Amino acid sequence: MKITSDVSSLFPEHRSRTTVSASSSPFSDILTAVEKNASDSRKPDFTRMTRQELRDWVNEQIRTGKMTFEESCPFVGMTLKFCSATGQPVDPATDAERVDFIAKTRLGIEGALARHDIRGARQLESALEIMLRNQGGASA
Repeated sequence: MKITSDVSSLFPEHRSRTTVSASSSPFSDILTAVEKNASDSRKPDFTRMTRQELRDWVNEQIRTGKMTFEESCPFVGMTLKFCSATGQPVDPATDAERVDFIAKTRLGIEGALARHDIRGARQLESALEIMLRNQGGASA
């Protein structure tokens, strides 16, 4: 972390620059730990996530360029849920069920391989790799 104060553009008579480096501070270890924990706390936990949370995460990954539309395709099916009684889709915004998407994806891969759907298995394997790479919270 580096804090720089350059007042030369505001006050031409003051041409000084003040620099404080976190590495020279006795609190640098604490700052580093806090920054790491803050970064880790933003990571998703795919082992207990709602469908809406997964949908929001995928949309954010696409919006920020971290995921291509093609990479997002296997996730779309994971965000869908249908009511067994009516056959109608369940609104993900109102569905509070927490799902272990990592376990669900592993079962999907097994199912695709059992059906000899190599393309589907590869897509799900790619989705699983993305989830494991981004996994926060509980370890997979």
